[in-house]
Amino acid sequence: MDSFTPMEARIRAVATRLPGGPPVRSQILSRLLVHVHQRFETALQRALAPHGLGIHAWSALMLMYSDPHDELNPCALSALTNLSRTNVTRLMDDLVARGWVSRRPAEADRRRVLLSLTAHGIPFVESVLPDVRALYSAIWDGFDDAELVHYERLSRGLLARLEAFEAEAVQPGETP
Repeated sequence: MDSFTPMEARIRAVATRLPGGPPVRSQILSRLLVHVHQRFETALQRALAPHGLGIHAWSALMLMYSDPHDELNPCALSALTNLSRTNVTRLMDDLVARGWVSRRPAEADRRRVLLSLTAHGIPFVESVLPDVRALYSAIWDGFDDAELVHYERLSRGLLARLEAFEAEAVQPGETP
């Protein structure tokens, strides 16, 4: 039995007690998505822990590393990671203290701040990448290309529906 089967049984039990609720399949798929996400994050956290990193720190470092100049502004980092600006500031304080990231004013607008990987940050990211790639391979290599394409299509479709739902939920000028 997998780790999700007991949760699925509970969802089905609630459906028998309260008929007429949301479709059982929708509930199971929604909870399964959360369950898989949590398991994936746990696996990623285990791969990052020996390097002294958390998932958000790794994401931030990778986002800077993906830039041709190894830099990003805090607003973009907040948007890309779905972290609040306050949490991005705290995260950057930690990465700066570790010597992997530096802050500097943008040349075009000195009120803006740029976050940049340092001379120590770039090789650090490159030293962690093999462990993360090995994890991704271990997780995804069991699926063939058609399954991966199908999963990606479904995931992008679900994301589009969630984003549309979110946009409809709170209209400009409305209070949530």
